[in-house]
Amino acid sequence: MNEPIMWSPGMTLEQIEKKIILRALEFYKKKTVTAEALGIAVRTLEYKLEKYEKDEQEAKAKAAAEEKAHQERVDRMRGRRLKPGIEKCEHVAGCGCWEAITDNVLKPVQNPAP
Repeated sequence: MNEPIMWSPGMTLEQIEKKIILRALEFYKKKTVTAEALGIAVRTLEYKLEKYEKDEQEAKAKAAAEEKAHQERVDRMRGRRLKPGIEKCEHVAGCGCWEAITDNVLKPVQNPAP
């Protein structure tokens, strides 16, 4: 709880603000006390918390959609004859996952040795 909030290159001001607000809410427990401590209106705090929740729900929905697309690709590939080896997954650009093809079955693997 008393750990400092860490900043690293590439973090946006919005990300840092979110960490501060959530840490303050965790500490003070009540929205009114938290808002007062941060020097913002309670409604502003509520708006930001609602936004964080909405962003989290959208991220979860996106991850679920990507996982579904990946599984559909795997299911489609299982229907064709596959050559043994390792291939890069192409379900999402820049995904970075790999699949090992053994016995005509795809299996996810962590970054294979070159």
